Amino acid sequence: MAMKKVLLIGAGADSIEHGDELDAAAFQVASVLKEQGWETILIDDNPFSFTLDCPDAIDHACIKSLTVENVVATIKQYHPDAILPTLGGRRAFELIQAVSETGILQADDIELLGVPEATIRQINNPMLLGKTLHNLNVPTKAISKVDNYVDALEMVQRVGYPIIVRSVLPKGAGWRSLVHDQDELKRAVATGLRQSRSGQITVQQSLAGFKEIEIVVLRDGFGTMMQLACVEDIDPIGIHAGDSIAVLPAQTLLDREIQDMRDTAFAITRKLRIVGVNHVQFALDQANGKFYVIKNNPYFDRLTAFAATATGYALQVVCGELYAGKTLRDIHLDHGYYKHAAVTEPVMDHVAVRMPVWPFAELPDADRQLGTRKKSTGTMIGVGRSLTEAMFKAISDFPRIEQDSRLAKQDQLSDDELVQLLIHPHAGRLFMLLAALRRGYTDDELTELTKIDAYYFACLRQMQTIEDALKGHPGDTELLVKAKYCGMSDESIAKIWQWPTTKVVAMRDEHVIHRTFKELEPSAGEFDQHTNVFYSTYEMEDEANPSPSPTAVVVGTGPLRLGNGTSCDYFVANTLRELRDHGYQTVIINDNPSSVTLAPMLARKRYLEPLQSENIRAVLDVEHPEVVLIPASRHELIDQLGPIAKNIQIAEIPEDQRPTSLTVGEPLDSFNALFDGQLIYPLGITADLQSTDDLSYQPTAQRFPARLTPHDFALLEKQGGQAISEQKAPGLYQVVFVHRFDGTFKQLLVQHMPLPEIAFLSKVLKLNLPGITVRMALGRLDGDALNEALVPKGETKMAVYRAVFPFKSLHLVHEKPTINRVLGGQMQFLSDDDFE
Repeated sequence: MAMKKVLLIGAGADSIEHGDELDAAAFQVASVLKEQGWETILIDDNPFSFTLDCPDAIDHACIKSLTVENVVATIKQYHPDAILPTLGGRRAFELIQAVSETGILQADDIELLGVPEATIRQINNPMLLGKTLHNLNVPTKAISKVDNYVDALEMVQRVGYPIIVRSVLPKGAGWRSLVHDQDELKRAVATGLRQSRSGQITVQQSLAGFKEIEIVVLRDGFGTMMQLACVEDIDPIGIHAGDSIAVLPAQTLLDREIQDMRDTAFAITRKLRIVGVNHVQFALDQANGKFYVIKNNPYFDRLTAFAATATGYALQVVCGELYAGKTLRDIHLDHGYYKHAAVTEPVMDHVAVRMPVWPFAELPDADRQLGTRKKSTGTMIGVGRSLTEAMFKAISDFPRIEQDSRLAKQDQLSDDELVQLLIHPHAGRLFMLLAALRRGYTDDELTELTKIDAYYFACLRQMQTIEDALKGHPGDTELLVKAKYCGMSDESIAKIWQWPTTKVVAMRDEHVIHRTFKELEPSAGEFDQHTNVFYSTYEMEDEANPSPSPTAVVVGTGPLRLGNGTSCDYFVANTLRELRDHGYQTVIINDNPSSVTLAPMLARKRYLEPLQSENIRAVLDVEHPEVVLIPASRHELIDQLGPIAKNIQIAEIPEDQRPTSLTVGEPLDSFNALFDGQLIYPLGITADLQSTDDLSYQPTAQRFPARLTPHDFALLEKQGGQAISEQKAPGLYQVVFVHRFDGTFKQLLVQHMPLPEIAFLSKVLKLNLPGITVRMALGRLDGDALNEALVPKGETKMAVYRAVFPFKSLHLVHEKPTINRVLGGQMQFLSDDDFE
């Protein structure tokens, strides 16, 4: 039997709608398909995609814009037997529907994996999906598709305000608006019709204030189904689920409520003939127990990544096996799991909390009010024995300056202002809720104002009670033990006691108040299985043992924030892969549940911990590594760990260090090279493209190679090489020149090559630059080996990189596209004609 070929549709540039979770899913699913004998093809244009560069997962990487024309051309080039659209989010579903309408899928007899074509059409059209759910007797909110204001008003008169207006087939990011009166309706209808490619909008009944529940289920091709997770969002309907604090397992539901929603999710998944993952969202009216289905996503997303990470269930691996044709009963996961782990529903003896991360430090003028449109860029996970512990751990990685700033502003609010912010929530509302508790609001009052279940205010009140007790008793050992068991960080305790953090650490050491690690696995200890995923708590039994030597511990870069996008994860993932291939036992510490660095193929052990020095120190005490790699942006970790990490080599993972003021009115050219401490290995010259906003040149858009005369190219190579040779440490470097209008050049600065450029050049040159850097640092490359490693694997083509910003999603019009606001990136290869 000939090897089957599968075309994977990528997700494109990172955006407000998705981050690293889709690339992480693509890497794991593709790796499994390849192991099962499939030939894998991936089309994507994300320069920060790790999967595109990884031969372990992808046989043919097609770096092309995600358009119908390019997908059709790729099909004609590779003739795949199947296409997998569930790794590219909603955009991939819309793209595949358009590709199908060309007739090529039928003509070439191409199968769709995961979802039938009819299901894709229903997911893309809420009206069609609504009819299917109606035929199943599934309760749904009222919805109508209209193309004018009069019909929209008629719908509102039937269901009443508030209502939600959405664009059908939106031109850009999905557009929607929560409407409370007739004036808002007029504006929403006009905007929605402009945003729609079909000139239509949907008018939907709003269920604002109801509890939001998210259920993840799995189904195989023979109809066997299982529930992976039942997640409860703390914030009610009316706030986008991605902007809410999510808790797993659900804390406040009755068993019959869980079972009824579970049965409904199963019925929908069965009817839509989904194979693999399905994420169903519900609105629950706890006053009467009635629920509504509000959304169905039969593809990977941020919630499925959180569910898999929090339960320890190998979701992406299992889905890869299902796509390859196996059943849940047939799947035998790799060593560590018991025989029927894939078909056994996960249970938990711990609590996980997902905390959103906001972009407003870089975008202070953006509207922070939360609504139905997503505004967060990333997420952090906190895992503990209790909800309180998980909550403390989830917020401990917030920058201390940001926390202090928020608390200071809240103290200045009047009671009326505070009430308005409770009713109309803003980003970071957790701190607002804690402020309200400090002012004496009761749980019932806050539940009435926020529609948040009173149970969660009991948890927040416990957090506040611990902090208040600490304030009155500096140095109390019993309170320190209690605070640590509840998840408080040393830094937070030190701030309350007005002590140096080192003094709290010394007190813990003196009284032997140390972390123990628990293995996070999906049977809650019922079966003898080992996921090698750990979280810390303060109990007696420690389940983590040292890894065999040699061991390398890598500190992740945490949640997706504006700046580098996921180019940080790209570098770290390549670092893990290189260390693994050179015989190291790889250990990752990260609190971003969406990160590709948490893939089991890359890291032998994974610690879900805040990226704080005390947590990292505890991992080092267990693992005794030879090497520790830390992102340069976490310079405080390097300073704090240096004195205690004896006999451990500490190395920095490079970070984007280009100053934000590097925006000039004349062209910029950058000489890029690798320096081994003695010799310079040129990697070419990039040119910054001109911004269309203010006609300045900046590194948010680049071309490779720069268009220079042979004389100018030789000049920059010579001057750039001289500047790099004066650097003290080996590494990837970049020398930036101003290309003056009179034809001369002025050297502007020498810097470590920023991570976005590393990712871009790696794909253009077909070189694993992060891996080469790691090998050089490990002493595994001499001069001859470096020369061989830096030979491009194939023809080097002209290419363009453009950064992607969140301005449109956040309704920002006049914001400047600077490097500290980058969210994602796109790239494409060009012909000579494209430069004319």
